[in-house]
Amino acid sequence: SMSASRGSASSPKPSAKASTAPARLLPLPMGAGDKRHFSQRLCIPLATDEDSNWLSEFLCFVRSDLIEIFRASEEDVRSRNSSKKVLHGQVGIRCRYCAHLPQNAKASRSSSYPFTLSRIYQSLTMMLRDHFGACGAIPAPVKEQFLSLKGQTSQGA
Repeated sequence: SMSASRGSASSPKPSAKASTAPARLLPLPMGAGDKRHFSQRLCIPLATDEDSNWLSEFLCFVRSDLIEIFRASEEDVRSRNSSKKVLHGQVGIRCRYCAHLPQNAKASRSSSYPFTLSRIYQSLTMMLRDHFGACGAIPAPVKEQFLSLKGQTSQGA
């Protein structure tokens, strides 16, 4: 089974690394406080070196080329509706291409604050469904690659 092969193929080291990452205080960029385009600021992709061992080419592309990790700024905290509370400094994932735009200029689900590691996949799935196809800030060649890989994935390739 998939879980059995994952368990035997992985060592305890990656999970130990993941659990100590917050303690290292990674220099994650702050959210809405930084209005610069991603090419002009620190951008930390969601991708890891091991993604290609476990994920489709499509998900590898999304994690390396579309999504970045960041920390919520005071402005992010204020802009969230009360049913989706976010704490200052909370880690989130977002579309790197529209992150610099005002909230009203972004397509829906441009960012998410998964409150557990297991919720990252759920957040990513919702962004795939609702955001990337509609985001006007993604350059045409990148959007074309996204749609092409997405099409291959939906065909079972």
